[in-house]
Amino acid sequence: MDALVPAFVGALLAGVGERPARLAALLGERRGALAGFALGHAAAIAIAVIGARLIAPTLTPAARSILLAIALILAAIGTLWQRRVERPQGPAPIAAATGSFVGGDGTVFLAFALAVGASLPILAGVGAFAGAMLLAGVAGGMGQAWLRLPLRTIGRLAGGVLLVTGICVGLGGLRLI
Repeated sequence: MDALVPAFVGALLAGVGERPARLAALLGERRGALAGFALGHAAAIAIAVIGARLIAPTLTPAARSILLAIALILAAIGTLWQRRVERPQGPAPIAAATGSFVGGDGTVFLAFALAVGASLPILAGVGAFAGAMLLAGVAGGMGQAWLRLPLRTIGRLAGGVLLVTGICVGLGGLRLI
């Protein structure tokens, strides 16, 4: 359980500024979009957890902390620097699956970094998947109302939390605090 909740919270914080949440708001009313998001997130996070299982034995505890710090800081940058998302053409499940597989990079890297340091890496994947799907479900359910929220302000707050956490974890990994 050491990675389940941090991965869930990290996916929620990092996902606010990523493309999949905005894409879910645009595709929310189309049939099959949520299934596409589930497929895309599950595939990307599964690859991250498998990679984490392979690399974890080669890293020291300090290296694991520094990897987590890098993932947190990069997720913060991605959340602070939000990009525009255009309404995709084509079938909703395919657009949602590709958008979440390719566009959820901060969440996936965060799940990878948490899985590297976890005693049960699968829990990091489950937590990240649950957080990403909760965010996609809420954004998809709200539709255009999601896009009218003050997402830039919410992203700045989430990015600030991720950035401060990443700096603290990184300084701890370097044994400076």
